[in-house]
Amino acid sequence: MSEKLKVGILGGTGMVGQRFIALLENHPWFEVTTIAASPRSAGKTYEEAVGDRWKMTTPMPEAVKKIIVKNVNEVEQVASEVAKFCKLLKNVYHDFGFDDLVVKFSTMPEDHVGDLATWERAEKALADACHEAGLEYEIQPGEGAFYGPKLEFKLYDCLGREWQCGTIQADFQLPSAERLD
Repeated sequence: MSEKLKVGILGGTGMVGQRFIALLENHPWFEVTTIAASPRSAGKTYEEAVGDRWKMTTPMPEAVKKIIVKNVNEVEQVASEVAKFCKLLKNVYHDFGFDDLVVKFSTMPEDHVGDLATWERAEKALADACHEAGLEYEIQPGEGAFYGPKLEFKLYDCLGREWQCGTIQADFQLPSAERLD
């Protein structure tokens, strides 16, 4: 691969986001170009937003220090980025001989955090991504994680057994007060 794929990290100032950023440092295929986090971090450089909360054993990568953090609640490109992931996933599965991909779309469970409008926005982003990627899906009502909807990618082996081999989740609740309390 001659040109690196540009990636964005949602929730980039938290522990999981920091771990992804550290893992992607000097990666031969990926380059972190966008970081989105809670409104309190938005508008700051990544270095300012994280400050002394950097928990990795390695120093903060120079390449991300000056990236301006976006407000995760205002990121509108989620659907197109998820669609790119879905297309890539289809290609990888195809390369391994798996062409019968089943996508299950898990929606808001009864016990969840966040308001209905945020859930609807997250669910719409995943539905739009599936349509853009040319994927049909089965709805699994109420089977989403407590913090957001998800797509589950299931494959079938030569014996006809179903295997869940990947998921992608839309966590628009990460910076919410409910999650922080």
